[in-house]
Amino acid sequence: MASELAGTTCVITGAARGIGASIAATFSREDGRVVVLDFDAEAGRMFADRLNAAGADAHFQHVDVRDESSVATAAATV
Repeated sequence: MASELAGTTCVITGAARGIGASIAATFSREDGRVVVLDFDAEAGRMFADRLNAAGADAHFQHVDVRDESSVATAAATV
């Protein structure tokens, strides 16, 4: 049975660790595409790689939510 989240995209800020990472992992297990947004590029890439290794469709995008242009750039790539 397909998940209700299959085929959807979830964009999560602060997704490299903590609550954001938990949300991203849960969403990815439900067959949703996950966009990991984080200020920490190394941690964000590593976390997206771990999700992908587990079979997820995860992508990393560096973003600083304090900077409007950074958020706009991230949103335009989703």
